[in-house]
Amino acid sequence: MDRAQMVEAIGRSVAAMVPYADTPVDEGKRLFEDLGLDSTSIIELMIDLEDNAGVVVDTDAIEPDVFETVGSLVDFLMRSLPAER
Repeated sequence: MDRAQMVEAIGRSVAAMVPYADTPVDEGKRLFEDLGLDSTSIIELMIDLEDNAGVVVDTDAIEPDVFETVGSLVDFLMRSLPAER
């Protein structure tokens, strides 16, 4: 999965959780302020991405800045993809 696909996966997950949000998801969007997520929806987002985007999240590696923007989350998630064989 590449960055663009990861952004799309995040967009699909956000749209499913916040159906009234009509803001397009791009790497510059802030998760809380722009997309309307809260701490509970962040947990749901991470579970959904683990289930549907193939990431394996190391919860010990999560720092608060991971959730600043879609781009910072993508950076973290790209490091969380299993190595291809």
